[in-house]
Amino acid sequence: MKGLVNQTGKIDSAMYVKQRIEPLIAAESHEAPLSAKMLTETLQQEGIQISRRTAAKYREELNIVRSAKRVHLYRLNTTKEIRTKKSPSATTTAEGDFSYFECYST
Repeated sequence: MKGLVNQTGKIDSAMYVKQRIEPLIAAESHEAPLSAKMLTETLQQEGIQISRRTAAKYREELNIVRSAKRVHLYRLNTTKEIRTKKSPSATTTAEGDFSYFECYST
């Protein structure tokens, strides 16, 4: 079984860890997005042992841009429809709402 050993000695799957990363980033502060190091520290508080590089790798696999680029996207505060490169169906069009994913405007 592929995964990461948590503090209790059980294995957390990579998919489970990715499912934990997504809501953390979705709920992050727009002024101070979570870096890979901050994600690692937050997950470690939940008992998930993960390295910074692994957190960054999972973030990339989820098509979520790095924190510096998310700051830029948050500051743009665009109302245009934004889609992820790998998931064209994931869109957002609400006033002041925008995506933190690797994106392009349509």
